Order: sequence, then C-alpha cells, then structure tokens
Amino acid sequence: MIEINLLPDESRRGQKTAFNLPRGFLKKIAALCISVVILPNILIPALVLAKNQRLKQISKALDSIAPQRKQIDRIREESAKHKALEKLFSGMYSSRISIAPKLNAVSAGLPQGVWLDEFIFSEENLEIKGKCFSASSSEMTQVGQFLNALKSNKDSARAFSSLELGSVQRKKLGPTEIAEWNINSKKPKVDPKAKKKPAEKTKKSK
Repeated sequence: MIEINLLPDESRRGQKTAFNLPRGFLKKIAALCISVVILPNILIPALVLAKNQRLKQISKALDSIAPQRKQIDRIREESAKHKALEKLFSGMYSSRISIAPKLNAVSAGLPQGVWLDEFIFSEENLEIKGKCFSASSSEMTQVGQFLNALKSNKDSARAFSSLELGSVQRKKLGPTEIAEWNINSKKPKVDPKAKKKPAEKTKKSK
C-alpha cells in the first residue's frame, strides 16, 4: 500500500532530517581534540624532561670546575691579604721617614746626665718625658740645654714651632737630686678658610 503525504514540510511530524556539518569545521574540531590530548600528556612532559636534562648538564659542569673555583677564591683571599699588608707596611714606612729626623734631633741634643722615659709623637702633638740628675744640683740647666738644642734644630723647629718645658718634679735619691720633667709642643693648626692674599700688581711708569 502506497501512502502519500500531501501536507507541507512544516506540518509533517515524525519525519527526521539529516544534520550535515561542513568538512572544514570537522577538521578544526578534530585538531582541537588532538591538541587537548597531546599538549598536556606529551608536549609538556617532554619540555620538562628537556629542562631537567639541561639542568643536570649545568650541574655537572659546575661540579667539574668546583676545584678551580676554590683555587681562584683562595688566590683572591691571599691577594687581599697581601694588599692589606702592603698598605700597612707603606704607612709604617712613611711614618718612619717622617719621625726619623725628629728622633735624630732629640738624640743629637740630649746632654750628659739626661735620659728619656717616653716619647709621644703624633701629627699635632709632641711630648717628651725624661729624668736628669746632677751632683751639683744643676739638673735644670741640663734640661734647659736640651730644650734649646731642640729649638735650634731645623727639623724639630719646622715640625713643632712652640717647644715649652712643662711640669718638673724633684725627688731625692740619697745625696743626688733627680728631676722628672716633660717637654710639650703643639703643631700650629692651619685655618682652611684662610686664603692667601693675591699679589698686588705694580704698574710700570712710562
């Protein structure tokens, strides 16, 4: 029996229509699914593995040069120590050169019967402590001679312009009188604000 349906398409019921997708769209969906599966499961682990291998190679390279690095660090430390010692000895040598003329002046001007107990020298101060004795009670004359010798010496006078006798204490040692004395001096301070006056220019008369 043949059944003929004369109703329009929109009024027909129960009749299914085929749903067709474009081929290009299907390819895009397939590529997306494949990338979703491959990217987290294959590509990312591969990248992590490659990075780990690279880190292992770098670690091995650093371990291989570790002895050389230790030797370089040791050489640097020794070099720093040598530089510090060189700086220390250089300062000691320069201070020795600067104080040598003063010591020579003190030694040259020291009279008989006078001896030194302490010599304090800095950039701004000079202090000499000593003792003297004399059987004829003329020990202060000896100290005066020593002070005059220091004042007349060019090296000590250049370094310290004002040499003065400080405190004097007398003590008896049997029949002999001993005097403990000290000589002080301060280096004159130069005012950094003081400026030299410019030299006056003289005009030549025609």
